[in-house]
Amino acid sequence: ELDQANTTLKTIGASEGSKQRARGRISEARAALDLLKGQVDDVLQGDFYTYRYFASEGFLPGYSFPRLPLSAFIPAERRTRSGGEGDFIQRPRFMAISEFGPGAFIYHEGARYEVNRVSLPARDDGTGVHITEIKRCSACGYLHESTEPDLCQHCGAPFALESTMANLMRLLSVKTRRRDRISADEEERQRAGHEIVTTIRFVPHGVRAGQLTSTITEGGHELGTMTYGDTALIRRMNVGLRRRKDKDVRGYVLDTVDGRWCKEADLAKNVHGEAPRYQRVIPHVEDHRNALLLHLDPSIGTDQRMAAMYALKRGIEAVYQLEGSELAVEALPSNTGDHAWSRLLFFEAAEGGAGVLRRLATENGQINQVARKALEILHFDPDTGADLHRAPHAIEDCAQACYDCLLSYSNQWDHQHLDRHRVVDLLQRLAASSVAVGAGGEDRAAQLERLTKACDSELEKQFLVLLEQHGFRLPDDAQKIVDGYYVRPDFAYHTDGMDVAIFIDGPIHDTAHQSQKDEQARMKLEDEAGWLVLRFHHDNAGTNWLNTIAEHGGVFGEAKADA
Repeated sequence: ELDQANTTLKTIGASEGSKQRARGRISEARAALDLLKGQVDDVLQGDFYTYRYFASEGFLPGYSFPRLPLSAFIPAERRTRSGGEGDFIQRPRFMAISEFGPGAFIYHEGARYEVNRVSLPARDDGTGVHITEIKRCSACGYLHESTEPDLCQHCGAPFALESTMANLMRLLSVKTRRRDRISADEEERQRAGHEIVTTIRFVPHGVRAGQLTSTITEGGHELGTMTYGDTALIRRMNVGLRRRKDKDVRGYVLDTVDGRWCKEADLAKNVHGEAPRYQRVIPHVEDHRNALLLHLDPSIGTDQRMAAMYALKRGIEAVYQLEGSELAVEALPSNTGDHAWSRLLFFEAAEGGAGVLRRLATENGQINQVARKALEILHFDPDTGADLHRAPHAIEDCAQACYDCLLSYSNQWDHQHLDRHRVVDLLQRLAASSVAVGAGGEDRAAQLERLTKACDSELEKQFLVLLEQHGFRLPDDAQKIVDGYYVRPDFAYHTDGMDVAIFIDGPIHDTAHQSQKDEQARMKLEDEAGWLVLRFHHDNAGTNWLNTIAEHGGVFGEAKADA
């Protein structure tokens, strides 16, 4: 930015107005660099004081290394005796996309500032602004970074015309200007806030699939599915003000030369035949989080889904002792429209994650605990379903919802629709349900069918039957060669950063020659590839196999209660 402003000053044909704006940008850029380098007299001020900065970024014993927040530069009205020329305000990415959105107002030290400029993400070749294009499924909200597919990779629905989202620009740091006076119309539109659209994509981890799918059943009926992914890609996009005139128009007009947010009328200033200086862009941020996508049976109504999302959030926080800020929830693809509340997205907002969503999706009995706790929080007896009317400490009855159960500051937009009575039946069914775990986006039945077809012997099929009967986790792969080692396990697990090879040894493995080959394969996998090798001998089928499985609960999980 400093270089661009200097170039403008050196341009002979530049207008006096352009040069004046360039001088202002130079002053702001130098002030920002001074803050970043700590080259100010009063180093204790601002977020870039060394110790304060390292503390905020987690560079302390016992802390993780969080993602960089987004910064808003607040210019000083006049140079102070300590040399300060401005300050930075920081927000987490998912919060900054709305709080630092185009034209947003920031109140700082008794003054009001407007976000009017943004740092421009440059292309790899250094020319122009880097913008991208995606497809977002309008039925489930799934993200496709390529615009070629015609069907959603997650739910299989055909893409609608509005699924393609063009001119996406990653939001970096923003800059502000002081605004002492604003019109009543401006204030009203800004008070309504920005429309934020969320999308998710499950990312594979090498040989390990990026997602696993669990089926929730109760009384022989399917209640829904849970799709979980470690470090799933979540992207949040600011598509415009909630109260904009035309809802079909998405994005904001940006001056791609100096990064200034502009008005709609500025689009007419583009010169025909030249690269457009003024473009409509959609600012976005993204991060990788542990995420769970809950798809309830379509027969469950929207009001039930809405109440269920907030009830389960409260239940998860209570069971796993999480703070409210550690777990976030959203409706996908949106909370309005034809497919509103089709999926319920839960993701761990805390840096690094707490690992609770994986437990919910993979361990039998976890969803039952959460549902029972949610019933308690909603003032119902979890055993009988009787209405207790209020929280233990409350002095008034709760009619539909209160701040002790479903209501919170963050879900104010949905308050009028929330009713605790509508979700009682669903929570009771979840409390009595069981979870069958699949892998790689398949449900358990499809996974078992695929593995069975790949088996080379009846003994291998017997092993799968044993796992299925007792509700243990099924393998991820069958009869797949380990790259680079020319070893083919009968089955393989890829979970929690650990690779496990399963060999089912029939009578042929009792020979001396085959035993020697087996030992060589074990040494290759364990000593060179870092795998865990487990062998199941044909003489030990049944009880001894179950004992071996029980000793490795981290691989096979826990048996179902009624096995």
